[in-house]
Amino acid sequence: FLSPNDERAVEFSLGGHRLVALLSKDPSKQYGCAAEIEAFHRGNQTVARAVLTGRFRFRVQEPPQYNDQRIELVRVQPVVDTPLPPAELEFSAEETPPEPSAADVAKACHKMIAEDQLTKIGTAGRRQFQEVFGRVQPVPAQPTSTQLEIFSMWLLGAVQVPGVEELLGSTDTKARLQVIHDTLKRSKTSVLNMPGGSSWMHMSGAMQSILFLLCLVVLFVLRQRGYLSPAPNSQYYY
Repeated sequence: FLSPNDERAVEFSLGGHRLVALLSKDPSKQYGCAAEIEAFHRGNQTVARAVLTGRFRFRVQEPPQYNDQRIELVRVQPVVDTPLPPAELEFSAEETPPEPSAADVAKACHKMIAEDQLTKIGTAGRRQFQEVFGRVQPVPAQPTSTQLEIFSMWLLGAVQVPGVEELLGSTDTKARLQVIHDTLKRSKTSVLNMPGGSSWMHMSGAMQSILFLLCLVVLFVLRQRGYLSPAPNSQYYY
């Protein structure tokens, strides 16, 4: 749902590229998510609402500035990971390799999500998880660097991990996967980002909005690539 200022910003964006930037009010936070306005509703409601779909993560190049209509504009640079070397895309023949590749770490993360984390939240919890994050599909037999990046960003939104801001801005796919892997391995209880408790979905704040839209970015890309089935009717109100 939109505040009056947000509504003016959305109407301004609808006249052009239809993109809005979600970023923290904390100036030390340099990363955010760009979202496209899919729908804008006013109707008979006193408060308007917009449906957004995340498109890409970015790094702020210049602090936001007001234009003559008092709309905040920001210059950003899209962020993508450094391509992984071929060796990191190969699976080890060993079940627990001494030096796992990025593909091995991703596969281990998938296994812990599917066989451990999802079993801890019950049938209703699994249904709720799927509605937000989509179905968890296995890592491809021959993954590409882009696929592992996408999967790591999906995990970053689906799992409560420390140092989210740093991981969001990192361009190291394997390092991101490793942090998430270690978090899953250490956990005794569920660390999935479910509504309630310490989950970011239960709190308010710009970084929480960024992470939610980041998940939508991943789901959108995965849907296009046929790698992960996205949640039906996923939406977020700006």
